[in-house]
Amino acid sequence: MAAALVVAVVYWQYYKSTKEWVFLPFIIITVVVELAANMAIRIFEQPSAGLSNTLILLSNLLLFYWFCTHLKIKRLFFLSTSLVCIAFIVNLYYQSFFYKIYYYPNFLIGLLLLVFVFLYLNKLLNSDKVLIFNKTPALWISIGLLIYQLNLVIIFALRAELAAMEPALFSIVLCAINVIFYSLLSYGLILTKRHE
Repeated sequence: MAAALVVAVVYWQYYKSTKEWVFLPFIIITVVVELAANMAIRIFEQPSAGLSNTLILLSNLLLFYWFCTHLKIKRLFFLSTSLVCIAFIVNLYYQSFFYKIYYYPNFLIGLLLLVFVFLYLNKLLNSDKVLIFNKTPALWISIGLLIYQLNLVIIFALRAELAAMEPALFSIVLCAINVIFYSLLSYGLILTKRHE
């Protein structure tokens, strides 16, 4: 994640005028909230679900926005954002925002992002840009999101079974998924240099 932040900052001049501009705030939000969550664990000796829920909401709303700018469907952004906000509000009734991670809204976000990835890939495959796919930053970022979200949806669907799993193995799987996502995101941002 730190390496992705460095890449995002170094290559900012190449993508600040593109649709990919959202990834600098995305990575900054992710890094700041993750650091704050780790500090909360060290200081208060308990995880801060409130920070995780904030990260989930803010970072994924940026991803919704990014996909909708590529898909050019504004209504889809408002519909998906509304669904997620409703899910968070409903979840507030059943769980504390600060003490429990909101699995159901996160599961919904994962499903919506998978739909966005498939819509984007379908649009790309039906365009003439498919001929230069390996040079299209959004393709690599979408593939990273596809891998990441498919795994998260599976994790959320099987979380009861995974809770019984060896914690170290579970952490390794999550770390590997993050490395793949942030590597593909970084590669996509590096490709923006060639697009200028």
